[in-house]
Amino acid sequence: MNYYAGTHTCELDTLGRVVVPKAFRKVLPEILAGELMLSPGLDGGVVEVYPLPEWEAYVERITGAENLTVGDRDELIEVLFADADRTKIDKQNRLVLSHALRAELGIDGADENVALAFVGAGSHFKVYVASDYEQERDDRRNRRNELLKKYRSGPNRSGRGGEG
Repeated sequence: MNYYAGTHTCELDTLGRVVVPKAFRKVLPEILAGELMLSPGLDGGVVEVYPLPEWEAYVERITGAENLTVGDRDELIEVLFADADRTKIDKQNRLVLSHALRAELGIDGADENVALAFVGAGSHFKVYVASDYEQERDDRRNRRNELLKKYRSGPNRSGRGGEG
């Protein structure tokens, strides 16, 4: 499987258009040529971008989750879809972020271009305001290191001395 990886900075124009980084367009060009789902992230301040097949798999995992009540599941689906936007990349390789998604990023109504950080997240990618992402980068690195230590010392890693 190909993955979206790395962090790339691109400019969002005042009309809400931003060119998707070339590195992301190369991952699965045929998928990005199709429809995408853009949705506010659950943590706020981020827009998640899913190729439609990945979005459908994500929603399927949520609807099949055994640890959620029917009410919680319905509420989560509503929150995910309320401000979601089904779209395509245009011929100039741009995404258009709706007013609701720009509001999620805290930049709706900006009267100048805004730098956005496109961050790979495996099967999809995330979009942040670049300055916000940079401010939180150390926290993310510390959290990543904690999670990697936890993973490397987990029960599924036996016989390898915790390293892999």
